[in-house]
Amino acid sequence: MYNKLKEKLHHFLNTPQQLFWFYIGMNLIPSICLTFTEPFTFMGKFLLILFPLGFYFTVLFH
Repeated sequence: MYNKLKEKLHHFLNTPQQLFWFYIGMNLIPSICLTFTEPFTFMGKFLLILFPLGFYFTVLFH
């Protein structure tokens, strides 16, 4: 069981596409949590997710 987990983790970390989406997802977690904990308007919550997402796409695709 340990070897299967190790193989899957190794495969996941060596696949650039999956690693790219993992990186974006992990960096968006704080922004998503802030939408639930801070008293922002709908537009503020939308921008709190949209701006970092746009920034990550710009940096990673450039």
